[in-house]
Order: sequence, then C-alpha cells, then structure tokens
Amino acid sequence: MKLVHLLADFSGCKRSEIEKVSSIRSILKEAVQASNLKEVRQVFHQFRNPLGVTGLVLLTSSHIALHTWPEKGYVALDIFSCDKKKKVFKAFEVIRSELKPTKIRVDCLDRG
Repeated sequence: MKLVHLLADFSGCKRSEIEKVSSIRSILKEAVQASNLKEVRQVFHQFRNPLGVTGLVLLTSSHIALHTWPEKGYVALDIFSCDKKKKVFKAFEVIRSELKPTKIRVDCLDRG
C-alpha cells in the first residue's frame, strides 16, 4: 500500500481569498474535480473572532484539509491519499494557483 501525505504552508495569501467559507469551498471543489479525486463529503466552518476558515473534503482515498488565518495571510494545507501521487500534486497545484501565496513550504511524505 502506498500513501502520499502532502503538507504545505502558504504565506502571503490575500486576506479576501482566505477569509470566507464560500471562497475556500470553491477552491477545494475545483481542486478535487481537476485532480479526478472522488469526494465523499465536505465540512466547512467559518470562524468569526478571529476570522478564518477550516475546511475538510473527505475523499474515497482519504482527505484534503485546509485551515486559514486571514489576519496573517497564512494557510495550512494537508492532502492525504492512497490514490496516485500525480492526483495529489494536481490538487495541490490548483489550490496554490488559486491562493497565490508569496511563500510556500511543502513536505511530501510517502507513508504506509
């Protein structure tokens, strides 16, 4: 069994792009569709004070989770999958492209 776990820190994201559930939901939906991953369910929560979003898309192959701190322009991304590595990286690229961070840190672990 081969599992891929991608962890990314995005800094320098625009506050307006990461402060609302509607934006994050749209970005994660696009990432799932573009990477041909299969969604099972999604859960999002809008924080009010401080402002931010937590989102989880449960996949047949595991999950994509994203947490935002708009006041810092920071996003923490977690993609875990037993699907093909190229699908994980495609989802990552869609999210990166949409959020346009000025600084990125990525760790990718082969698990299992």
